Amino acid sequence: MQIRIIHLPYRRLSVVNFTENDRHTLIGEIQKLLTEQGLYHSAPHGFYDANTIEAVNRFQEANGLSATGELTPITYCRLHKAAVTQIPTISKPKKPQTVQRANLLITKSTRQLTLFNGNTPFNRHQNH
Repeated sequence: MQIRIIHLPYRRLSVVNFTENDRHTLIGEIQKLLTEQGLYHSAPHGFYDANTIEAVNRFQEANGLSATGELTPITYCRLHKAAVTQIPTISKPKKPQTVQRANLLITKSTRQLTLFNGNTPFNRHQNH
């Protein structure tokens, strides 16, 4: 199971709406993250230029997001690497039920099936 743990330094990211040529420190961080993934090929400068919009668009396409080129909160979170935690599956092995001497008794009148282990009733099924 993969768990993504992100502490967003920008609390109001959901209301940030960058337009072309806006300048912000967050944009420089985004450009660095896109550069690490091989999607942005210029030096990070903090301007939301056409190259940055295109790189965000390619990142969104590659990650199954709506390719708008807009910096959305989900895009920002996906740009960061996920912290991976392995959660082991706990399962108890089922103990096989073995019957040494299996006998079946079918009683038509009561519509009952009884499984015996030797002479001891082991399991009983009744159809109502």
